[in-house]
Amino acid sequence: MKKTSIQPAIYLIDTLNSELLDAFREQSAGVPAVTFDLETTGLSPIDHQISLIGLGVPAKSGFQCWIFDVQAEAKLAEELNGFWQEKQLKIGHNVKFDAGFLKQHTGSQPSPIFDTMMASQIIHNGRGSNYGHKLEDVVQRELKQTILKDKRIQQSFKGGTYSKEQLQYLADDLVAPWLIFTKLVEQLQNEELEWVNALELAALPALQEMELTGFAIDDESRVALQQSLEQQLKELTAQLPQIEKQAKGKKPATVEPLNINSHPQIKEYFQKTWRINLPDTREETLVELARTTGKPEAAALLNNITECRHLHKRLNTYVNHLQEKHRRSDGRVHGQFNPLGTVSGRISASNPNLQNIPRSTEFRSLYIPTEGKVFVICDYSQIELRVCAELAGETKMIEAMKQGEDLHRMTAAKIFGVSEAEVTKEQRQQAKAVNFGLIYGMSPNRLVKEGIAKDQKQGASIIKAFFELYPKIKRMHKYLEQQMKQAIQKDPTQLQIRTQETNRRRWLSRKDVSFNDGKLRPNTLFNQPVQGLAADGMKAALVVLQKRLEGLDAELVAVVHDEVIAQTPPPFADEVRGIVQQAMIDGMQTFVSSVPITAEAVVGRNWAEK
Repeated sequence: MKKTSIQPAIYLIDTLNSELLDAFREQSAGVPAVTFDLETTGLSPIDHQISLIGLGVPAKSGFQCWIFDVQAEAKLAEELNGFWQEKQLKIGHNVKFDAGFLKQHTGSQPSPIFDTMMASQIIHNGRGSNYGHKLEDVVQRELKQTILKDKRIQQSFKGGTYSKEQLQYLADDLVAPWLIFTKLVEQLQNEELEWVNALELAALPALQEMELTGFAIDDESRVALQQSLEQQLKELTAQLPQIEKQAKGKKPATVEPLNINSHPQIKEYFQKTWRINLPDTREETLVELARTTGKPEAAALLNNITECRHLHKRLNTYVNHLQEKHRRSDGRVHGQFNPLGTVSGRISASNPNLQNIPRSTEFRSLYIPTEGKVFVICDYSQIELRVCAELAGETKMIEAMKQGEDLHRMTAAKIFGVSEAEVTKEQRQQAKAVNFGLIYGMSPNRLVKEGIAKDQKQGASIIKAFFELYPKIKRMHKYLEQQMKQAIQKDPTQLQIRTQETNRRRWLSRKDVSFNDGKLRPNTLFNQPVQGLAADGMKAALVVLQKRLEGLDAELVAVVHDEVIAQTPPPFADEVRGIVQQAMIDGMQTFVSSVPITAEAVVGRNWAEK
């Protein structure tokens, strides 16, 4: 670290040196908190190993960096196993990463913990890319100091004798979190964000368990689906018009099918063939033109291009990435779960993005449990409607939920002007979209696009009828708009919105909350309170669930939107199903207490069996 106020003493332990180990224990036992960081041979705890374990001790004599070379002496990791449960606070930066390696390779789980990266994300949530959360970003912002991160050194911890520069690199990663820790704690306290921080830290072990467990893949079904999609794509591609490519230099002229991803080529072909001037080749443009053009051949080609693109996406995004060469060394798919991946606080997933996997059986059935186990899959029923009813105090909606009435049927009767007994299946389905859309401020125009209203007038009539039935939701919307207008008048550079109950904060830019004409964006104002509280309820549920599964032969596998997946041997399936279902209800009721929470858990052989 450059210009640091601390020059630590560095102690490297690469043998079972009892004198040094006793000295470490003595020094660390007398402090209320330590820092920790790992250097590893790679980024995956499944495929890679721990090289060095670093522990920073703010001793009375000065800051000490104790570095344990666990590749030189594997038993050093065992020597530290008891330490991870000692009372000292363990401070790290991106704790889920380091704790995941510790859990996978030593079986230890550090506790209690504090994550300086997570604290920074919570404090500056919504501020955008200018507010980075890498260690060097936070040090620069909080200390006005520069920490030099050499990529070559970062990737050099593969074992062997370590240089002074390598040891200093790890020492910097132990000193920096200590220096920024108190500043971040002070901001969390001053901004009333301590509760959010505590919730996020409590939920980390559950997400870490999911990342380490992962999914098995049904390869027989994957290959069959891959072949089916490839055949469909081949047949559709054969129907595309052939385009002559001019000779270039020594390359002769060739004839190839129309390139479905070449915007200029598609536009040129439609202009030459049918005098159709395509403004762009986005899907919505092609679908709308196929519906309205009076030229059957043009419509057929437009539909073909759209379907070819769909098949390409299904094949490359949802099937090919499951091939064995893309998996970890244990043959499984291990996604990453980011607890603060969205500004609302909802958990996001990546590598792969499980939240984007289509709900259709052909894709979700590829994801299976460990051999000899079954899935327990549980999701909430209408959770965002329930959260909205709670926040708005909407008695009509709350009472219907308490009585177990069909909320969508009740809404359909009101907006279509019929009795509940006369509501058709189609009307109920449309009312479902209205319920979930209007709590977030869906416009008449959107109702027309969704096919719910035939024109703007009917769309406005539906909105009016909805808020006549649920007036307190309208009142909540007006309150949120009023609060934001006052905030804009006071200081448009310091806009924020809070999640009720947990007080989670999201910073907002003027563009986030209003259009160019100054009109407020309803989706931003109305989404955050509802989705934010639902997300916090899910995290509380994960905390409860993991504790209740302790000691049982069961593992958490994934969280996808409002759904949790666990796995267990068949003899324990019914017991685990009951535990998961009740834990999800109890966790959500931490914040949502006046509305009944409903969750349904099932046992299945693959993800599609929900």
